[in-house]
Formats: sequence, C-alpha cells, structure tokens
Amino acid sequence: MSDKIIKVLENSIRSTGSVLHNVTIAMLFVLVLIGAGDVIGRYFFNRPITGAREIGSLLVAGIVLLGWAYAQAKGAHVRVELIIARFPTRVRAITDLAISIVSLAIFSLVTWQGIVTAIKLWETGRLVSVLLIPLAPFQLMVSIGAFVICLEFIIEIILNIRNMRRAV
Repeated sequence: MSDKIIKVLENSIRSTGSVLHNVTIAMLFVLVLIGAGDVIGRYFFNRPITGAREIGSLLVAGIVLLGWAYAQAKGAHVRVELIIARFPTRVRAITDLAISIVSLAIFSLVTWQGIVTAIKLWETGRLVSVLLIPLAPFQLMVSIGAFVICLEFIIEIILNIRNMRRAV
C-alpha cells in the first residue's frame, strides 16, 4: 500500500476514534451531573434520581468501551517495555506486529459476540431494570468500541509491517 493511502486510512480511523472520544467526554459529563444530582436530591430533598445507579453503570460501560480505540491510538494502554525496549528495532517491530494480530483477533471476537448478544437482547426484549428501556442499544456499545479498535489494530499491523521492511 502506498503511504498516501495508509495516511488517509489512518486519519479516517483516528477521526472516528476522536468522535467516540468526544462522545465519552459527553457521557462522563452526564455521569457527573447525574451523580451530583442524585447525591443532592437524596441528602437535601430526600428525593434521589430514579435509576441513577443503572444510568451510571451504563454510562461507565460506554465510557470504557467507546474509549478503547482512542486510547489505543494515543498509546495510552498499559505496555510493558522493560524487556522489549532492549530488543533491536526489527525484533520490536515483529513483537508489535504479533501483539497487534492477536489483539485484532480477540477484539474481532468481542465485536462479533457483542452483536450476537445485542440481537438476542433485542429479540427477547430485555430491559434495563427500573428504567424499563431496552438493553440492546447499550450492548451495541461493546461492538462499536471493539470494531473501531479493530480498525486501529489493522492500521497498526500495516504500520508494523512497513517498519519491519524499513528495519532490514
């Protein structure tokens, strides 16, 4: 693949990750508002927000799941580089490639099973208790987050292959 095509793909995937990151920021803001509102309502007015705990759980899950790709793009996931940093450039590139391939396989399975689970939840009509809203759309956050991180891993695989060739 040419460098121009790779750059366009990388920018497209990274902008998608950034959009999801902005969604997670909004979700975090809503989580803070609901949490503060629930505490104020509970302790000052003896009227907590109904379903605040359930909404909070869904928002935290969304924040984590939709933030995966952005964290991967920024290199913010935990990496143990104590030993790998001492390897030659080519060995590091091969190691990174292998890790990216395994990660792609794992998150592909997460994407697939997330979709399967969302379909089952939709068909059975499962609802979020207390709120009585469908659970399936929230389950789709798993698949969306996993799919976008899969795209990140594809870009990393392409870049790792290119780095291996240049390290020769």
